[in-house]
Amino acid sequence: MAKARKRSDGRYVETATVALPGGRKKRKYFYGSTAAEARRKMVEYTGEITRGRLFSAVSDEWWERHQRAVKYNTAESYRAPLKDVKAYFDDWAIDAIEPADIQKFVYDYGLQGAGLKPRARHTVELRVNVLSLIFKFALTNRDVTVSPVQGIEIPAACPTAVRLPPERATMDTIEKDAGGSFALYPALLLLTGMRRCEALGLTWEDVDWDARKIYMRRMVEFHGNAPVVREYSAKSKAGIRSVPLMAKLLKIMAPLKGAGLIFPGKNGIMTKGEYCAAWKRLGLDVTAHQLRHAYAGLLHDAGLDDLSSKVILGVSSTKVVQDIYTHIDKARAVDDARCKLDAAANTQKQQARVRVRVCGEGTRDTAEGMKRRRKRVRDRSAGRYHQKRQKV
Repeated sequence: MAKARKRSDGRYVETATVALPGGRKKRKYFYGSTAAEARRKMVEYTGEITRGRLFSAVSDEWWERHQRAVKYNTAESYRAPLKDVKAYFDDWAIDAIEPADIQKFVYDYGLQGAGLKPRARHTVELRVNVLSLIFKFALTNRDVTVSPVQGIEIPAACPTAVRLPPERATMDTIEKDAGGSFALYPALLLLTGMRRCEALGLTWEDVDWDARKIYMRRMVEFHGNAPVVREYSAKSKAGIRSVPLMAKLLKIMAPLKGAGLIFPGKNGIMTKGEYCAAWKRLGLDVTAHQLRHAYAGLLHDAGLDDLSSKVILGVSSTKVVQDIYTHIDKARAVDDARCKLDAAANTQKQQARVRVRVCGEGTRDTAEGMKRRRKRVRDRSAGRYHQKRQKV
């Protein structure tokens, strides 16, 4: 048996040719931080190929590749879901898992059993997404012939957490209190729709005062407490995402114009601890993501189409924009209904006053009012007749 080979990145690799269903053969590579680990993975795989590989082995192989292909925060958000699905399907043969098994896991995990509060819909959806990615990987490796994750339903009892925009009074306070230092930060999010990671990486040189645009050339990720800067890859200035600099924001930012980072920490870019402390000092009962939704509401009110809003917000599809707009419309539905009902009631009151002035104590459409009106007409006619007789 060949000896494990050490790669330039420090990992060890073992190779083996395995027989696949249908008489096909395929060369497989097994990686590990040590030669023993790489050998163990190879032995596990070749020993399980006849009865189907274990879910744990396939999920480990998927994770080893996937976490290097996505952003740090995305990878971190998958760690807990991966742990949960592995705890449930750990020693199952992956090709023996059926849609009913996935659906049972979703219901067991989402509802948690009698007497317990159902988990949030988004929390359950993350587990389903991870399972879907693992089985797509298994399809590519021919470990399964079909994905059992298709058509899985989330329990209706799982509540949907909606991040609604802040109240108008809160938005007014943010704009009013925007000034030097970190007080500008919430106003910038509110009037540009930037993500937290984009705003913390901004410099004054990213602001084009003449074209009234703000360019986002980098983002800041928190790996634990440490900030890590990632530059956006773009071949030209036109390839860098930008947002319009509204007149309201221009008026706030112009007096503060400087050089370097707009929101610096003690030693350059803010650490996560510095950021959390600065946000807490603002005393706002909103999140940075809610301010982003508030900006989406401004785009909605301005009449921008979904495609334009998608470009400005920097989201992956117009469906994300439509979902945000749907939440905004639902939040405003009650307020809009109240205003329209109040306006209708006021109009009815005004019309009633007009009828009272015309018909006296009653109204034109009541019998009593009509009698009074006819009597006044007769009295006036009789008075004019007697006046003519006297003149003659």
